Amino acid sequence: MNKRAQVTIFIILAIVVVAGVGIYFAVSGNLNKSKSSSLDTRQIESFVQSCIEEVGEDAIYEIGQNGGYVFAPELSTFSGVPYYFYNGRKYMPLKEKVEESISDYVEQSLFLCLNNFQDFLEYNISQEEVFCETIFNEDSVIFDIKYPLTISKGSEIQKIENFENIKVYSSFGLVYYSIENIIEDLEEKNTICLTCISDILEENNLRMEMSSVFEEGLLFSIIDEDYEIKNQPFEYIFAIKLENEEE
Repeated sequence: MNKRAQVTIFIILAIVVVAGVGIYFAVSGNLNKSKSSSLDTRQIESFVQSCIEEVGEDAIYEIGQNGGYVFAPELSTFSGVPYYFYNGRKYMPLKEKVEESISDYVEQSLFLCLNNFQDFLEYNISQEEVFCETIFNEDSVIFDIKYPLTISKGSEIQKIENFENIKVYSSFGLVYYSIENIIEDLEEKNTICLTCISDILEENNLRMEMSSVFEEGLLFSIIDEDYEIKNQPFEYIFAIKLENEEE
């Protein structure tokens, strides 16, 4: 191979290398640019969080009114109040079951609050299914929501997956644990100890309303005057029926 041919090959190789380096930096620059130019989705995230809080409060209210359930279980009064104690047996739902009911309510109702993001029509928002996990304790209910959103405007795209540790301050857990103590005492004695119930409620600054329903037993409403929800004191309703109340 003559010298001229060798020089030509080296020139071609040099051009290829330079072109390759140029393409690499151009692509790399575009990638970095796309990463740094993400949408500002803070208003949308704040809106979703406020809806979770609003629907969470609705869930707390409704689950309290329904005795720990979204829908009344089979063993309930004619009006749909669940029995927590019936003919010598305890039927109070476990804490995990009640938390699941709260989660179910949130999953079913969140879309209504969001209203298909009608307040953000300048964005294209793709929604996936809502999954909710709920944990309650004495003074709060905590929601962890998996709700994938893909938000785009023009050529920019932003994805959001989770809305975590959203806390609604509520005495739901305090009331639930107080009822649990009442039912455990009832299960042990198989009779209503009004003094025992009074002691449990007084210790937690709660009050009780009780009424007799013909042939259906007793309806209980445990009320926390210090925690208002939907402009009224929070209440948790359930029923019991003792063996000597049979027809």
